[in-house]
Amino acid sequence: MSSYGAGDIILVEIPYTDLSGTKKRPACILSFKRKDFLVAFITSRTAQAEKEDVILQAHSINGLAVDSAVLIGKLFTIHESLIIHKLGKCTNEEMRRILKAVIAWLEKGLG
Repeated sequence: MSSYGAGDIILVEIPYTDLSGTKKRPACILSFKRKDFLVAFITSRTAQAEKEDVILQAHSINGLAVDSAVLIGKLFTIHESLIIHKLGKCTNEEMRRILKAVIAWLEKGLG
């Protein structure tokens, strides 16, 4: 059983979308099955956030150093081996906002 779960904010080795390399970035675990995790990437560049992204205020529970945006359009499945360590955990209210935004974003694709 994994020591990570939904709502955890983790530091992960994230591949570039063209798979040319990787970069260490924070991410929020949305769901998991065995050792595979569905995550949304997080950026501190809140000015570049899209309207569907969720802004998180930095605090001791989520472990973020600065206010950051959960990038709803940047979902990825990673293996547990790519997780470097846990930074913190979203509050229940933060997780509800993130999941609501993901569902709304996915439903837009239904046209």
